[in-house]
Amino acid sequence: MSGYQVKQINEYSYLINDNELCTSYLIIGKNKALLIDAGFKSNDSLIDEVKKLTNKEIIVALTHGHYDHIGHLDEFDNFYMSKKDEMIISDEYKYLLNKAIDINKDTSFDLGDIVIEALCFEGHTPGTVIFVDKKPMLKNKQKYFSISHSEDLIALAFSDSNCGVDIEKIKYGENSSINDTDKRREEALSLQNTMI
Repeated sequence: MSGYQVKQINEYSYLINDNELCTSYLIIGKNKALLIDAGFKSNDSLIDEVKKLTNKEIIVALTHGHYDHIGHLDEFDNFYMSKKDEMIISDEYKYLLNKAIDINKDTSFDLGDIVIEALCFEGHTPGTVIFVDKKPMLKNKQKYFSISHSEDLIALAFSDSNCGVDIEKIKYGENSSINDTDKRREEALSLQNTMI
């Protein structure tokens, strides 16, 4: 029996929870799939769980480098993360850094019919990244797919759900009008309440 609980979000994306309730997200495009985060270390294989959902080439990318997001990276040939988070990788996982590919301002993942852009900004960690679908599946819908930590809260928005969130509301940083921590937390909670 698998140690994962899988929930289909829409026709091309899945939420994968492990026993510690650490969440990974799988976005399946026409040609490739993007796995966002690699969960908490356990005896259950994450790659085996992902292969139950797709046989496409899997790209792995991290929202940030905390231990509960990198536990199964050893199952993959390489992964994307911001180099700014190398300093927060715990010693037991430092050996994985030789497989890391830096996420920078030009990083995007072309999955075929879906293009996911990686946006870097300091927040939860120095190298926090959110992922945005810049080519929404539904025509005339200006919504984004994004996954982000904000003050230990997760905000999600999907391009073909009714809970789309404008990226400026969750992309905190230098250009944001939301700089106060309490306001950020309140905004993130508000967004979270509209999610799946």
